[in-house]
Amino acid sequence: TSMMGLCECPAEVVELLMNPLWQNRVSPAVIRSAITASGQLGDAGLACALFDRYAPMDKFVDSSPRLWNVLLGALADCAEKSNGVIELNSSATIALLQFSNSEGTATKTFSMSQTLQGKTCTDAVKFLIHYLGDMANGQSYCVAAAALQYDPNSGPDLAMSLFRNATNHGIPADGRFVNAIFRCFGDEIDDALASWKSELRQACLEHESSLRRGEEQQERILSDTKDQQPPSSLSSSRRNLVAA
Repeated sequence: TSMMGLCECPAEVVELLMNPLWQNRVSPAVIRSAITASGQLGDAGLACALFDRYAPMDKFVDSSPRLWNVLLGALADCAEKSNGVIELNSSATIALLQFSNSEGTATKTFSMSQTLQGKTCTDAVKFLIHYLGDMANGQSYCVAAAALQYDPNSGPDLAMSLFRNATNHGIPADGRFVNAIFRCFGDEIDDALASWKSELRQACLEHESSLRRGEEQQERILSDTKDQQPPSSLSSSRRNLVAA
């Protein structure tokens, strides 16, 4: 995985994966590193193609949002660089697709890269958040917010739309997420402050109150458990009687 971080161009990412020495070592960690490296190198199309090639739409992907979050992160990196349109015509992507064809692994009933092709990186992030639905977690929305600050329509409407969508799916308004939402406001400081006063602050207070209730309940459970245990001297006496 560390070798992926040393790649200086997308072609090197594909070359590593196509190396025969790696064929039996392509673990989920290597896949995540390759997708992340593609995003950091500015090739969103390759990141999507890698997702399709090594993470087919099965239980490996659907059971956890972790790999989806890696793809979101790659798109966020590309959005920060240029927020260009996702294309599948880079030399590295073509090499990967040809490699997949040669192995007979290119046929799919669903292709995320084909679905996202032609969208800007931020539009792709919006699509993925909607597509994931309840499977998206707090990290998904934090990464999405980091990406959407580079959207041409970033501002109060987009920021609060993302926030409300998250809370409707049960995402808590913790500090990390709210800070990410604030970045979507861009230079609209007055609107950010107004949204904090009217909605965000209350959501944060409710989340903190929920955390406190959970901690208090846990303390009560631990206290009740201790009260139900016999005193150590009594337990010792019982053990002595049994031994006798």
